[in-house]
Amino acid sequence: WRSEASSDIPFNGRSTVRMTDDAATLSFEFKVVKAAYYPFSKVELAFRDRAGKPAFVDLSRYSAVAFDVKCTPANTLAFGLVMFEDQVSVLGKPDTYRLPYAYFFCNENGEHIELDLAHLRTDQWWYDTYKLNLSHQDYRLDKIAKLSFGSTFQSPSDTVSKVQVRQLTLLGRDMRYLYLFAVFMLIAWPAYGVWFFRRHTQALLGEVKDKMRRDIPLVAYQQLSQDMHRDKEQSAILRFMATEYVNPELDVETMVNRLGI
Repeated sequence: WRSEASSDIPFNGRSTVRMTDDAATLSFEFKVVKAAYYPFSKVELAFRDRAGKPAFVDLSRYSAVAFDVKCTPANTLAFGLVMFEDQVSVLGKPDTYRLPYAYFFCNENGEHIELDLAHLRTDQWWYDTYKLNLSHQDYRLDKIAKLSFGSTFQSPSDTVSKVQVRQLTLLGRDMRYLYLFAVFMLIAWPAYGVWFFRRHTQALLGEVKDKMRRDIPLVAYQQLSQDMHRDKEQSAILRFMATEYVNPELDVETMVNRLGI
């Protein structure tokens, strides 16, 4: 960018403006003289390409501008965006560009200002000049030619006003990271679901196998105990029959009573 100072002198005015610093700060002095129909003084940051020619900057990803400002004496100033308006503006003629702006107050103690870039206002004369409907207040931030700091009708007249702007910052979000995160989540969640299902299934199978491995000795012991118990009963019955077979009263009821089986 390159700083540019201008006033109403080309419109038969007598207001003046002078840059005092555009490196560490954006500092300037101006004096508004009520000689023209609309007296003004302003300083603009005009964007340039690598060759130094006027260029447009896309500020679409920014939502606000913030800066610290001091004014001596206290003043009400305007911040604006000089933008190329499709089907209205003529390339190379800045006076046809749109200039939406917002007011802010400053004093010698300093103020921190934050302005919403999506809700700047455009003067009615601009709509009237180009026969546009006042209800069409929307604008795009993709072709910004300049940032502007200027006087207002409430700025002290016939008085030298000093302005110092620091920490000029554009605020916004890079939505590309949000989109990448959304894509990552769309891919990651199903993958995580498959991984979790497999891991859960493996854990369940492991628990079942471990339980079966622990239960094998118990099942074998129970089977062995039952087999030994049945063998003992069979031996007792056979032994009783072998010793009591000559008893004429031998029957099942006698065996049950005698053996308890």
